[in-house]
Amino acid sequence: MKIGIPDGLRKEIWLFFTRALHTRLQQNYYELLENPDQTVLGLIQKDLNRTFPFIPELDQNSLMNVLIAYSQFDSVVGYCQGMGFVVTVLLLVIKNEELTFWSFVYIMYDKNWRELYTNDTPKLKNLMTVL
Repeated sequence: MKIGIPDGLRKEIWLFFTRALHTRLQQNYYELLENPDQTVLGLIQKDLNRTFPFIPELDQNSLMNVLIAYSQFDSVVGYCQGMGFVVTVLLLVIKNEELTFWSFVYIMYDKNWRELYTNDTPKLKNLMTVL
């Protein structure tokens, strides 16, 4: 007997709770992929193989695109190591690059996960204290 959210509903539930379908109207996702910062792109490409390298269902191009778009969307945080792991989980559940991006934006802003990646990492320190 399987316990938990049925596989067929997980995507819809994640999209509902992250408001991705509504948030995506804020800005054109694909415009964020144009002209990425080459230094940031290099960092993302270097980290791709370190992020769940043995999961065949993971589309590395989609992962890279979501990370590039986020680095363009949030110039204060940009890109940081570790973001790929959160985005990968979202990609594996949502299976849509653009909606994954908007779900990640929700988590970063509305759930305040940006502080995990900002200078002095205040959220990381808080999480470590709780742990």
